[in-house]
Amino acid sequence: MIEEWMLFANAAAARKVYESYPRWTLLRRHQRPAENAFDNLNEALERKLGLRLDDTTSLTLNTSLNACIDPDDVYFNQLIRILVTRCLRQAQYFSSSEVSQDEFYHFGLAMPIYTHFTSPIRRYADVIVHRQLAAALGIMQVSEKHTDSVKMEAVAANINYRHEQAQRAGRDSQNLFTGFYLRNFAGQVIPDEDGYVVKLSETHVFVLVPKYGQEGKIPKEQLVRVPGLLDKVRVGIELRQQGDVLRTTLAFVLVGMMKEGEDGRGDFCTEGENRENGENGEKSPTDDAAGEEGPVRKKFRRKQEGDEGKNNKE
Repeated sequence: MIEEWMLFANAAAARKVYESYPRWTLLRRHQRPAENAFDNLNEALERKLGLRLDDTTSLTLNTSLNACIDPDDVYFNQLIRILVTRCLRQAQYFSSSEVSQDEFYHFGLAMPIYTHFTSPIRRYADVIVHRQLAAALGIMQVSEKHTDSVKMEAVAANINYRHEQAQRAGRDSQNLFTGFYLRNFAGQVIPDEDGYVVKLSETHVFVLVPKYGQEGKIPKEQLVRVPGLLDKVRVGIELRQQGDVLRTTLAFVLVGMMKEGEDGRGDFCTEGENRENGENGEKSPTDDAAGEEGPVRKKFRRKQEGDEGKNNKE
C-alpha cells in the first residue's frame, strides 16, 4: 500500500507542476516497446511452450508473463522476465518542452504523466521536482535555471547519463565480487553450472549462468551445433587472471557441444545490455526482472551492508 501511495504522490506532483509550468517541468516517461521488440522472444516461447507475450499494455504484458511457466524448470519464469526487460525501452527523465503531451505516457506504470518526487534524499531529480512543486504552491521562488527549458533539457540529459553510469558501476561491482569468489577455486576445476541461451548473434551464442549472475559468449564456429534461444545448457567456466589483481576473465564452454580442441573463450558480457528498463523500486510489468543477482553476489552484498550500514534503496 505504501508503494502505491508513493506512485500516486509522484503522479500528483507531476500533474501539479505541469499545470503551473508546462514548458519546463521535469518528468519521467517510459515509451512503449518497439513494434518488433518481442519477435525473437515470442518465436522461442512458441517453440518451447506454445505461448506468446502480449505487449499491448503493461497489464496484458504482466498477465502473459505470469503464464510463462515451465513445470520442469522453476527458474524459467524469472529468465523470461529478465529477457523482457531487455526488450523494453529505458525509462528516461525529460523536460516537458522536449515532446508533445501525448508522449508523456509511462508504459510500465500505465500513467499518462509521471515524475520522481518521493525520494529527494537519494535522487537529484526528486530535489528538482520538490523545488518546482514548492514554487507552484507559492512556498518559494523558483530559480532561473529551473525556468529555462533549454537548461532543464540539459539537466534531464545529464541525470539520464549519470543513471546509466551508475548501472554500469553496479554491474562492474558484481563482476568484481564474482571474480573474488571464483578465486576460491584456484588450482581446481570450477564445477559446471546450468545456463540458459539468452541471445543469438550472427557469430556468437550468449549464455546466462544464474548461480553467478554472469553472462558469457561462445563463438558459433567452435560449436558442433548451435542451441536455440531459451535452451538450457551446461556451462563450463574457467577463471583467467589478467595481470592486475582486480582484472579477471571468465572463459565459457558449452559442455558436450564444443568442437574438438576448442576451449570456447568468452569474456564477461557486460557491455551493450540494458538490464534495468523498468522503474527503480516501482511496480512495472517486469518488477521481478532484476533477478540476475546470483547467490554469490548476494553473499558479498550482505557483507557490505553489514560493514557499511544499511544500503538505502527502494
